[in-house]
Amino acid sequence: MTSRTVGVPRLAPALRNERLPKDFKCPCKVPNYTADLPPEAWIESYELAMEMLDVNDAMCAKYFTMMLDGLDRTWLKGLPPNSINSW
Repeated sequence: MTSRTVGVPRLAPALRNERLPKDFKCPCKVPNYTADLPPEAWIESYELAMEMLDVNDAMCAKYFTMMLDGLDRTWLKGLPPNSINSW
């Protein structure tokens, strides 16, 4: 039997173990982040959308990993395990 890490290994266990609310709806009006988008404007939109969904900072950090595409996702995968501790 092999052990497997559940979730994104770059997230610290406290973030990785957070559960999205059962009624969670993704921030639909926020596109996935790609390098051609201005990062400050994208983060502001993401934070506002997540605030409207009434989720905490741990959820912002956890769901952020789903909002990356292409080279940005590759960057995330290159980070050391447990290196992201907060939003």
